[in-house]
Amino acid sequence: MVATDSSFSRAVVFHAVELRIPVFIITPVCSSPPRLRTYRDYGAVVISYGSTARDSINHARHLARENGYLCLEEDDSAVYLAGLGSVGLEIYEQVLQLDAVIVPASGHCGLLVGTAAAIKHLDPRISVIVSLV
Repeated sequence: MVATDSSFSRAVVFHAVELRIPVFIITPVCSSPPRLRTYRDYGAVVISYGSTARDSINHARHLARENGYLCLEEDDSAVYLAGLGSVGLEIYEQVLQLDAVIVPASGHCGLLVGTAAAIKHLDPRISVIVSLV
């Protein structure tokens, strides 16, 4: 179960469906219909609830507790950001003579934080350039 309308939720839906794990997306009622259609096309069950992201998150937590589901959330925990940092590790391992990395920044910015931390840890001389999406 995911309660965001973001790249994170699209990634969770994509991988859950690939792994044949049922997945629910809880979004505010104001979410864009094309995006909701994308989730459904992937194979997720979409539930529109509340007028804000906070309403959706609270409802997802409630449904998860009530039904014994796992509720995945974007957060600022070290574990979550380390997982996002794996993108930086992959780039570092795959690109020879890496001078700079361009990382998109939108929404939660966890991808930027995790990737930049990993890259700078591996080689502080590599430039991390922020691309505002």
